[in-house]
Amino acid sequence: MLRVAALAAPLRATLCAALLVLWAAPARAGDLADEADLQFELGADRFRAQDYKGALEHFLASNRLVPNRNVVANIAATYAALKQYPEAFRYYTQAREAETDAAQKASLERALGKVAPLVAVLRVVTPVPGATVYIDRKDLGPRAQTPALLGFGKGKVTVLAEAEGFESGVREGVILELGKETLVEFRLARVTGTVKVTGTPLGALVGVEGFDVSCALPCELQLPPGRRTLQLRKEGFLPGYRRVEVPAKGTVLADFALQPVTGGLVVNTDDGGAAVEVDGKLLGFTPVVLEVAVGERRVKVSRSGYRTIEKTATVKAGEQARLELAMAPLEEVSAASRTAESLDDAPSSVTVISGAELRAMGYPTLIDALRGVRGVFQNDDRTYRSIGVRGFGPAGSYGNRVLILQDGHSTNDDWIGQSYGGADGRVDLGDLERIEIVRGPGSVLYGTGAFSGVFNLVSRPHRAGSELSATLATDEPGELRARFAVRAASDSAGFSLSASGLSGAGQDFFFPERVDAATGQTGVSRGSDGVRGGNLSLQTWWRDLTLQAAFNVREKHMPTGEYATVVGDPTSKIVDTRAYAELRYAPSFGANVDLLARAYADYYHYDSTLLGTPDSGNLRREFFWGAWVGGEARLTLRSGDLLRVMAGVEGQAHLRVEQRGTAEVGTPQQADYLNQKNPFQLGAGYLLADLKPTGWLHLSAGARYDTYSTFGSSINPRLALILRPYQGGVTKLMAGKSFRAPSIYELYYNDGGVSQIPGCNPVCGLRPETLVSGELEHTHRLNDEWSAQAAVYLSRLTDLIALRAVPNPVSGGSALVNQYGNTDLPVRSVGGEVELRHEWRGGFMASAWYALQKSSYQQDDAVPAAQRLREVPNSPIHMGGLKLVVPVVGRSLRFSTRLSLESARFDTSDHPDDAPQGKTDAGATWDLVFSGDAPEWHATWSAGFYNVGDWKHRTPVSVEFAPVRAVQEQGRGLVAQLTVTY
Repeated sequence: MLRVAALAAPLRATLCAALLVLWAAPARAGDLADEADLQFELGADRFRAQDYKGALEHFLASNRLVPNRNVVANIAATYAALKQYPEAFRYYTQAREAETDAAQKASLERALGKVAPLVAVLRVVTPVPGATVYIDRKDLGPRAQTPALLGFGKGKVTVLAEAEGFESGVREGVILELGKETLVEFRLARVTGTVKVTGTPLGALVGVEGFDVSCALPCELQLPPGRRTLQLRKEGFLPGYRRVEVPAKGTVLADFALQPVTGGLVVNTDDGGAAVEVDGKLLGFTPVVLEVAVGERRVKVSRSGYRTIEKTATVKAGEQARLELAMAPLEEVSAASRTAESLDDAPSSVTVISGAELRAMGYPTLIDALRGVRGVFQNDDRTYRSIGVRGFGPAGSYGNRVLILQDGHSTNDDWIGQSYGGADGRVDLGDLERIEIVRGPGSVLYGTGAFSGVFNLVSRPHRAGSELSATLATDEPGELRARFAVRAASDSAGFSLSASGLSGAGQDFFFPERVDAATGQTGVSRGSDGVRGGNLSLQTWWRDLTLQAAFNVREKHMPTGEYATVVGDPTSKIVDTRAYAELRYAPSFGANVDLLARAYADYYHYDSTLLGTPDSGNLRREFFWGAWVGGEARLTLRSGDLLRVMAGVEGQAHLRVEQRGTAEVGTPQQADYLNQKNPFQLGAGYLLADLKPTGWLHLSAGARYDTYSTFGSSINPRLALILRPYQGGVTKLMAGKSFRAPSIYELYYNDGGVSQIPGCNPVCGLRPETLVSGELEHTHRLNDEWSAQAAVYLSRLTDLIALRAVPNPVSGGSALVNQYGNTDLPVRSVGGEVELRHEWRGGFMASAWYALQKSSYQQDDAVPAAQRLREVPNSPIHMGGLKLVVPVVGRSLRFSTRLSLESARFDTSDHPDDAPQGKTDAGATWDLVFSGDAPEWHATWSAGFYNVGDWKHRTPVSVEFAPVRAVQEQGRGLVAQLTVTY
């Protein structure tokens, strides 16, 4: 009681001071203010009358009407007079917090200091100011906002704190003691939701409107619940916004796809079709116009057979950046070792015709493309066109001593082993990436047929882009070609389909050797050289699995009177049909293990209609059917660049091998003179190894074993030593052996004794031909573009299979008839070649070469000179060529020219019993072509003339053409081609 009495005077003094303050306050306007003033006056009156409860009632009413810090101080003083010190402490605290006058604030501090010893002080603190504080129960209403200072009596309380966006806090059993301050500190956990931000571009900055938080895409943000606005920004892209409703303790997804700020990027190469990647993403194929994000862009341009180019392009908004690039040939070949390698590492003499050259010169067929290639020559007897290499390519051999591959699959037939290099093989070369020419023996890899050369037609790589194209072209007089192709490709799957057609009238001829008044033959052939054909090619792939298939048919009329037919009668014709399908699986297991497994099925059909003279059986029909299946498995192991080992096995089953011939067709005397069925099988195994112990030494060695059901077996090795004696110099020393199995045609064909009997009559003694050769070749690179090559070679061919005149067993030897047999004398070929070459760069290429080659029979000195074999037929001693492609107006106009020269060739009369051996004149062929690209029209074009000078030189033909010994080559011909591609 004493203590309370002692406080009465100070409290009254404080109240009086508060009343003075109140009266000193400015007057408040309005009815509400008047009522508040009235309540205050009534409260002051009751206070002076010591009616403290009445005073409190009026003071509280005044503060409710118009809150005022001075009234709050009066309420505190009244509570103190009522000895309700906790309430007095609370209101004094509120008044102090609201007071701005320093003197008044000090007065309120003194009043608090007097009340504080009589109350238990509770201080409540939260991490975020403004949390609502409840005492004991929420339904009692809020007591303060943090930071809060509250007064209570002695005892225990429960303290609750709540703040928007935070978990509630509860502290029970808080002990309060008079005169002491108790601190209750809450660490309220923020209530958040998760925003998962995804999309593009990666690394973009994610921000939140109103919050100082950010992250880099893709990321997650913890945000208070409610509606939030997200922003995404990255240089070179338009900003993006997303509104999301963030759930408490939940997750919401925000996906962005910013649109780049774009500019134009034009990428062009001297040879179209190169893949263009921008920042690692494939966007198209040259020539191409792209819309890409502004900024520094990484551009990668690549194409199979060329070196990859990587450039940086600065792209600006609304502008076009241009890259004009010259593709440098990679000089890569796969046919020499059945795996991709550089020309310098190939253990063979190799030339590659690039796709750029194919399009610049408008080559219609393989043989047209090969004219002017070092060491390669050709024959055209107007029924078939064939290829010879380095001085050896017998007339009438049908090119069966070279192998033509389509992406590694042999296209030679199984009747004669014929290679098809003209329209009988492909009507069009539009879908080729390049042509690989491998000179020398190739049996170590491919077995029979790869006798003196291999020609591999390489399709466009799987990665080449999608397109739709159409081609219209003409080559020989009256000839029209058309091609349609569609291609759809992605990184791992795609297909390519092309269809081509050909129709032509050919040319007219006069053969003085065929003039015969007795039979009425004039030797004139007019309108009987026509040709029609078409082919279909398909390739489809999925990852490491590839299916390729082809179908080709050609109908060719025979103007020359071969096979004892009537000259100039269009009845005589030949139809060749060739088809195959191959399924290939070629996975790689890391960088050091490759596997290849393939299975294939092939078909060939020959159908001839032969109108003969009366003494040759009049109308004859001849057929051949060949159907075979095969498979191959190959494993390649590598030890870095040091060692590569390749091992494989292959087998073929020729299920249908059937020849049929019928004479006197359509007459009562019709009868078969040929009905042969001779199925056969073969198997092979091979092993090759390449060792590179140093950067200047490469050793390649291998062998293949072949076994045939028709004749037996053959082993063919190859050895090559490749040296790099100095920078830019490559020396190759190569030796190898190859074989050619006697064909079904040579073994069993006969025409009823009219002109030919089987090689196996009376017994089969035909042996395979064998070629052993050695070569030294040196390449000197003058710089990155120019190189010079020189080569010398020596080869020896034994057991040559040739068509010879022998006594006819049907007539008891009184007449001669043709028969295939092994020549006793070997053929030796020795030669040298030089070439200066500028590889394709920027639309420019050049090549000049000369070859000296001499093939001759190795005569037996014991045989009298008059009985010895004469000169090797169809073997030019001197050959040369010049090729030049020059850009005139960028890619819009190119000038291309090619000149091919060769010396005379001897005809097939090489036997001493034959008529004197004839000799053709030297020949020259000059081609002139203009070509260009028109990207705005999606077109490429070429136009010009082959054989501009109309030099009609002749080449020897086989004895089937007798008495004709040589046939005139194609004269001047207009070549024109237009391709439109989308």
